[in-house]
Amino acid sequence: MNYRDFFPTLKNNPNLIFFDNASGTPNPQNVIDLINKLYD
Repeated sequence: MNYRDFFPTLKNNPNLIFFDNASGTPNPQNVIDLINKLYD
């Protein structure tokens, strides 16, 4: 499995290059799902 599969932003934009930065770190899909569940 590719690490991009866990991050929707990277998975949907294959040409996107990600540089680690604390202010703009993308969330993995399971974190997004949990946040959505919290607010439902």
